[in-house]
Amino acid sequence: MVRAAEQEDYDEMIRIEMLTAATEIDFERIARLYLKNGGPEDAVEWLSKADALDKHDRSSRNELWASAHAAMGNWEAAVMAREVAFRRDASYENYKRLMEFAEQAGCGTVVRESVKTFLQTESERSSWADEYRAYTLAQILRDERDWPALKDTAVDTIGDPDHLLEVAHWMTESAFHETRPVYEKAIDAFIARKTNHSYRAAAEALIEAKPAFDAAGVSAFDECLARLREIHFRKRNFLAALDARIGSA
Repeated sequence: MVRAAEQEDYDEMIRIEMLTAATEIDFERIARLYLKNGGPEDAVEWLSKADALDKHDRSSRNELWASAHAAMGNWEAAVMAREVAFRRDASYENYKRLMEFAEQAGCGTVVRESVKTFLQTESERSSWADEYRAYTLAQILRDERDWPALKDTAVDTIGDPDHLLEVAHWMTESAFHETRPVYEKAIDAFIARKTNHSYRAAAEALIEAKPAFDAAGVSAFDECLARLREIHFRKRNFLAALDARIGSA
């Protein structure tokens, strides 16, 4: 098998795989080799065998189905399979792959709106998945340059301070005046981590955000600073990090 792989001899690789193929994973592997060898019809046969053996909705198999349909020019079926795969793992990278197929099928706008609606629904699996979906939605809105919707998504649904800070950076050039609430939530989220590193990150984010606070009003920055000192007066390490950063600024 190693020798066949080195020589890119797909016929031989397929022959060897078939000698021991017994599970749905084996069948997927054979289908993937057929796709590389230019045999989408044969790939469909082995993907059907995998489906018959394992009814679980596997993202990797849906991706293979999408590739097989696309290779045969069946773009609508390819989009459907890739959308199922996206919903299993709603990453920005999977979204981009889905949109490539959707554009080929001539349904890019419909699929994009469907994806955005899906990303705005709560996950049945975990709160972590909600954060993952919100960040993917934020990246899509960044691409569309929909700054008001991006700000609302960040403030309402994103909880990770690093993601929030990234959103503020995306908005700085074109929607600078909308960044203050995003920065403020990022600062609070850093403080909530309760580590010395996150305290320093919060103080750094506050200094970085000062122009946005100043743009909101002459006293906006001082009001935020006073709020942080009042709420977190027991967090001595945070106050020390804040004083050190304010002093150096």
